[in-house]
Amino acid sequence: MMRFKLTRRDFLKATGSFGVASMLALGSTLAQTAGRGERKPNLLFIWTDEQRYNTMAAYGNEKIRTPNLNRLADKSVVFNKAYVTQPVCTPARSSVMTGMWPHQNGCLKNNIPLRKETKCLPELLNDPEYRSAYMGKWHLGDEIFLQHGFDEWVSIEDNYIAYYSEGAGSESAKRLPSFSRAEGIRTGEAGDVWA
Repeated sequence: MMRFKLTRRDFLKATGSFGVASMLALGSTLAQTAGRGERKPNLLFIWTDEQRYNTMAAYGNEKIRTPNLNRLADKSVVFNKAYVTQPVCTPARSSVMTGMWPHQNGCLKNNIPLRKETKCLPELLNDPEYRSAYMGKWHLGDEIFLQHGFDEWVSIEDNYIAYYSEGAGSESAKRLPSFSRAEGIRTGEAGDVWA
């Protein structure tokens, strides 16, 4: 089995400012790797909501126990000087997913849906050899609907029905993910609180 080899320097060069150009450079780097007969790596983004950098051992905190994140950090690139484009959920997520500043992609504050024509990472990577999936909280509009180039989609409604595209909200109860139904999570009309 061939293992993917990408130096830290190549990774940082490809993802440096993580803008659209950086994502395209990452795609180019991955294509070159495949051209050399090497296996392409899995790309995995893990979002931990409202977690400060200094809550993990990778950043010097030995008091808070995050064993799985620490184990992952031990086998990954750990950035010591990284900054978010915006500390608020929707703008920050939109920047990582699109490679654009919030003022460029239109997500300046929470509860603003990402425009359909704005491309996300799977669309920018545009590599048919990758199968992409999004699982968890989206908070970029139309929460439970497959979108933006992903092949699989398991998200949560999270009471965002009021921010769905026109017509999408009426179908939300029918499309509620099975794990939510199994846990007894339900919805009524738009604006109802989840129980």
